[in-house]
Amino acid sequence: MGVVKTLKSIREFFWPLLDPLDEVSIRQITIEDCKFNDDEIDMKLKYLEDNKRSEEDRKKEVESKATIFIGTFAVATTVLINMAKEFIFSPILQTESLNYAVVLLIALTIIYLCRAIQYAIRTLKRRNYNTLGFPDFMLTEAMDKKKQILVIQYNAIKKNQKEINIKVDYMTMAQEYFQRAVTTVLLLTIMFLGAFIMQNKFFLDNILNMIQEIVTTQTAVVLVIGIALIFLVIIIFLFCKIHSLEKRINGDNN
Repeated sequence: MGVVKTLKSIREFFWPLLDPLDEVSIRQITIEDCKFNDDEIDMKLKYLEDNKRSEEDRKKEVESKATIFIGTFAVATTVLINMAKEFIFSPILQTESLNYAVVLLIALTIIYLCRAIQYAIRTLKRRNYNTLGFPDFMLTEAMDKKKQILVIQYNAIKKNQKEINIKVDYMTMAQEYFQRAVTTVLLLTIMFLGAFIMQNKFFLDNILNMIQEIVTTQTAVVLVIGIALIFLVIIIFLFCKIHSLEKRINGDNN
């Protein structure tokens, strides 16, 4: 059991999957469930309207973020594909194995970005939403119209919440794959920096020698004293902040 859990954690680290939603039946209320006083109907209708507006804003925010992600990821993927072509057909780095590692990381980054685009597109996918519309009972002399509107509005909000939560889950997965793409880009940067240092070792040695000639023992002592003074100022500042915070807390308690 422990081995399976460990393997699952490793897989989740490199390739996260969206957990399936639990099949939960949404309870639909009726007028018989409205056991509150009639003078509370207006207040409850206003609350439902505010809740509906909040859910619509959440939906718009998620879809807006997905649209931005798609555009950004598409540009990044195009750049990485062109970079991979350069490394495949005209190796830039001197070490062949390093070229292979760079191409592998670029390919992995592209896969992560494509996966993120896939989930972002799913976020924008059209889903089944419920709206109040103009029900037929509004044209009749039916009693308890406000309660019927309340019931329809409540049931519609509950159904829409499930659909919006699905969109949020898709957007969360897009962000998860984007984070992994950022990690691979960071590894690429470290590899490029290491390759640059190795290929330009003579140039770096000259710079270090120049620095050693400029920085004498006396200037080194001055730098050490300056750094020590900076740390001392930081410690005094933090101490004053903590002391003022303690005084404020003691004052609140009194």
